[in-house]
Amino acid sequence: MMNKEAARKKIRALRSEISEQERKERDALIRERLYQLSSFQEADTFFSFVSHGTEVDTKRIISELLQKGKRVAVPKVIGREMRFAFISSLDELKEGCMGILEPVSDNFAEERKGFMLMPGLAFDREKNRVGYGGGYYDRFLAGENSFVKVAVAYDFQIVDKIEAEESDIRPDRIVTDERVI
Repeated sequence: MMNKEAARKKIRALRSEISEQERKERDALIRERLYQLSSFQEADTFFSFVSHGTEVDTKRIISELLQKGKRVAVPKVIGREMRFAFISSLDELKEGCMGILEPVSDNFAEERKGFMLMPGLAFDREKNRVGYGGGYYDRFLAGENSFVKVAVAYDFQIVDKIEAEESDIRPDRIVTDERVI
């Protein structure tokens, strides 16, 4: 069993090693698998993280959803909490918490349902998730909600077993460049 810190360190290193070309190819495979999910096709409202650094590219997914007229909300960190605000363009984002792009608007989503794209550094086959250590998603998703939670990750981010805590929120599915878990 891998502890969270070891998983974070290992996956960060692996993600930084792949070339830009390989990343683009893997991102395309992930988008293809994601777009085939019936829960994705049927959703009208999407809650998506905005990719940063070596994460799976969600900016293209967000742009394509907005072009199709879907409602898209992205996270904004306020103190220790995270809320999602609706955007109509990626141009409405500016650098915020930890250098991650956040919405300028305070047009917050009040509903607690929709299709959610979750970030993460490492996952295991039981869908346990290691995030970046802030606990923002675990706090946001605690309590009553009916989100369809899907994490996107490169297949090498799936490890055998990682430690999990009771408060850790797991995605319903993990979509990688090789499979859907």
